[in-house]
Amino acid sequence: MRLFVSGSAPLSTPIWEEFKSRTGHAILERYGMTEAQVICSNLYDDRRPGTVGKPIGDTKLRINDEGGIEIQSSSLFAGYWKNPKKTAEEFTEDGYFITGDIGAVDEDG
Repeated sequence: MRLFVSGSAPLSTPIWEEFKSRTGHAILERYGMTEAQVICSNLYDDRRPGTVGKPIGDTKLRINDEGGIEIQSSSLFAGYWKNPKKTAEEFTEDGYFITGDIGAVDEDG
């Protein structure tokens, strides 16, 4: 195998480092969800523990006052099937999708 990817849940730095020490492979961490596909990714040659990388493509990401992740992207879904009320609840007035996840943006983006 040439590539190991993690994106389903936060991967702790100790587990990332232990995996690398045992296998010689650094896990590529990403962040995504069904509603938006892949949102953030580390670069193939720049894998760092404890981060999911930077937003990819045209994805815009911001952190709200409560620490929640909000995104805009051309790959973002249009809304919940036949559920306009739920769709309206999950988008901000300026069109960002409220992911329900928490996160932070460091000095590297």
